[in-house]
Amino acid sequence: MGEYTVTLPRRIIEEARRRNIDIEELILLDAVSIILSDNPEAVIEARLEAAERYLNEAKDYVNKGDAV
Repeated sequence: MGEYTVTLPRRIIEEARRRNIDIEELILLDAVSIILSDNPEAVIEARLEAAERYLNEAKDYVNKGDAV
């Protein structure tokens, strides 16, 4: 997956944390729905790629004994 860094105003980050909103997931879902909405296959591929990354991150936490 390509990496891209976005700088958001502190107020947005604080409010998202207060509301338990995952900013990365929010951006991903919005990007998928806006950019890929006309291509269902691309939407599936993007969501699958993200799901695989989240699964691998979770496995890493479990392997480190740091699962929540």
